[in-house]
Amino acid sequence: MANSIETLKKETSVQKIIDLLQSRTVWAGLIAAIASIASILGVDIGLTDELTERILGGVAALAGILAIFFRADATKKIGGGSLT
Repeated sequence: MANSIETLKKETSVQKIIDLLQSRTVWAGLIAAIASIASILGVDIGLTDELTERILGGVAALAGILAIFFRADATKKIGGGSLT
């Protein structure tokens, strides 16, 4: 009995991760966070420093805006279920 409960908990955790990875909102948020962190850390992408900052800042801003629109357009809750 304990094994089946543990298996169910693991399956539920895996399903939660799968549900998160299917969310456009989560992906846009991750891209915004990665671009922001890259900018803070001074990641070199082979361009001038100023151009790199502008590109990373633009990507972060665009991804953040898209995350808001994706959430507003969502028809399902993250993890399943309807929003209505």
